[in-house]
Amino acid sequence: DGRILKTNNCGLNWDYLNTGNNYTGFYSITFINSNIGYVVGGGGKIYMSSNSGNNWIEQSSGGTTGLAYVCFKDVNTGIITGNAGKILRTTNGGINWSSILSHSIYDLRGVEFINDIVISVGHYGELLKSTNNGLNWNSMRNSITNHKLNSAFKFDSLIYFVVGDSGTVLKTLSGGNFWSV
Repeated sequence: DGRILKTNNCGLNWDYLNTGNNYTGFYSITFINSNIGYVVGGGGKIYMSSNSGNNWIEQSSGGTTGLAYVCFKDVNTGIITGNAGKILRTTNGGINWSSILSHSIYDLRGVEFINDIVISVGHYGELLKSTNNGLNWNSMRNSITNHKLNSAFKFDSLIYFVVGDSGTVLKTLSGGNFWSV
């Protein structure tokens, strides 16, 4: 029912927070600080909270393409990835979201910032990299894997890990320029 669960006691008890609609497919949540959070899901849904998740306000994604992952660099700059290569970007804290050309046809899942570099991963081994806060994207996809990639993790500005289906683990020591199993 478009609900989000919240705990104030390390998971001992959970409260339902209603977003005000009947939508049930949320896929990613992030908080930039203790007050400001975002949740995304199917149907192009984006919700933002400015009071620690107690209330959620719907934001416009400009479409209905399913959204899978949300990540913020800071309170202003954020990226949302989704189905069919969908990438949305904000530079004003989610007031406006712009659709960015990803050059990908594959469903995108995980996204991770480190400084101005952004890595996104998705189906069929899709690896995308941006060096300007998500404004422009280049494919880093190669023949290492065709498995669905689900999540990216930054260790530092050069070392990233990516995980996916069938036990896939990829690593780069070059900031995403070269990948190995």
